[in-house]
Amino acid sequence: MYTDGGAPEEPDWDANQSGETDQAFLWGVDLFNHRYYWEAHEAWEAIWHRVDRGDPRSELFQGLIQACAFVLQRHRGMDKPANRLYSVSVGRLQGVVERVGVVCYGVQLEETMARLTAFAEGGDWPQLSLRGAV
Repeated sequence: MYTDGGAPEEPDWDANQSGETDQAFLWGVDLFNHRYYWEAHEAWEAIWHRVDRGDPRSELFQGLIQACAFVLQRHRGMDKPANRLYSVSVGRLQGVVERVGVVCYGVQLEETMARLTAFAEGGDWPQLSLRGAV
């Protein structure tokens, strides 16, 4: 997506919007759910740079970014880095659950972690579960 080696431009981002209306965030969700993990990582990282580090969404975005890296490493057969990234990602997402509950910014965290775990154990490609999504 960024062949010149540059980072993506950080989108305008309104910290007061919801995950259901945040088009930059939802773009990352669509990319993730269609297996464009590197591109989803880049989309969310651009938002993550705009979030206050004390905000639970900072941990959410970082956990999702690390989930992308985990899936890519597992797919490449790089088990050692994949296992580390899986642990860090799920640990961050679990930390968000402990802070704000099972839904953060529209992401159903327990279902998402379960899908990451299933993938780690040889299951289907993970998808993000959003509140209200079918």
